[in-house]
Amino acid sequence: MLRIHFSAEDLARTRIADGPDPMWETLLSLHLLQERATPGAFGRWRADVQGHLPASAALLYELAPAQGYSADFLTPAETAGNPEFRLGIDAVLSTPRERLRDDIVHLMAERRSTPWLCCLADGGRAAIQRLGEALRQYHASALTPYWREISHRVGADRAFRAGTLLDHGLGRLLSTLHPAIRWEQPVLTFPYGRHDRDLHLDGRGLLLVPSFFCWRTPICLRDPSLAPVLVYPIDHAPNRAVPADDRTARTPSSRPWAAPSGRTHAADLGTTVLDEDLSHLDARGVAAARLRRRSPRQAAGPLNELTVREQQVLALMAQGRSNEAIIQCLGVGAKTVETYVRNIFAKLHLEPSLTDHRRVLAVLAYLQASPHPTVDRR
Repeated sequence: MLRIHFSAEDLARTRIADGPDPMWETLLSLHLLQERATPGAFGRWRADVQGHLPASAALLYELAPAQGYSADFLTPAETAGNPEFRLGIDAVLSTPRERLRDDIVHLMAERRSTPWLCCLADGGRAAIQRLGEALRQYHASALTPYWREISHRVGADRAFRAGTLLDHGLGRLLSTLHPAIRWEQPVLTFPYGRHDRDLHLDGRGLLLVPSFFCWRTPICLRDPSLAPVLVYPIDHAPNRAVPADDRTARTPSSRPWAAPSGRTHAADLGTTVLDEDLSHLDARGVAAARLRRRSPRQAAGPLNELTVREQQVLALMAQGRSNEAIIQCLGVGAKTVETYVRNIFAKLHLEPSLTDHRRVLAVLAYLQASPHPTVDRR
């Protein structure tokens, strides 16, 4: 059992990551690839990826076994929630030697050591270079082709959590992150394998990281001295993580969730986890009656009235970006972004309401509609 203890200051500093964390998704997808029984939502992804994994993935399995402890340094706390894979890699490869050794010694206490692990624990330059190359090759093969869909899924979850926070407060947000979680202020409790531990946030707050590949229970770092992070699974529907009718040849553009020509097309995705997730969000009250009265085709009409810039802003909203993040991404002023958002609401016929959150409804309409312009997150 894990018990996370909050103070009033911690509650004020608790926040949700802007989007999927590439290092956590790397770690958790490695776990999935090693599972004997893969959850249905990931079966096609696993079958597609396993046949094309680079040989260097075997090194990563040593650091991230399916069961037990995985090395903390693979998911740097200092870059948690940052969508830039390059920054995460740099942080991993810059891990202080003392921490490398501590994490690997803890890892080897649960399983046999290998020459490469021993060299890495000593901070050997060649071992660190091999680690960096293995991470880059794995990310390019297993995650990059699917990253846009992963971002959409995580963005939809973030929008839902934002609605829960605004409607019901932080307590409801925390208690609904996972069915096994229990919130009894000021302590968040949930089962954590064989471990029984307490994590005191001590005024540092908590970063909540929604994860596509996390699928059992929430997970956090072993070392309590690191910046507190709680990674939790977004909802998935079984057996619906790939197009329902995928008769095309296996090319990068026809992989499950892949975005042809750099875009995510609703028609190309077919019946995917996207549809089930949105149905689930409606059932929990996010979409309310408005979206239920609109078919995807009806929702697409108003979207076509948006200017290119307004569609770019809406795409960033769908990735879970705040107005401040959109300002930084597009390089425009705060008032300009506010004008774009108002125009989006007006053109989608989303009037101010005490019961519905227009930002969430706009994102859900976007995710259900036909092809949209996309914004490069790099």
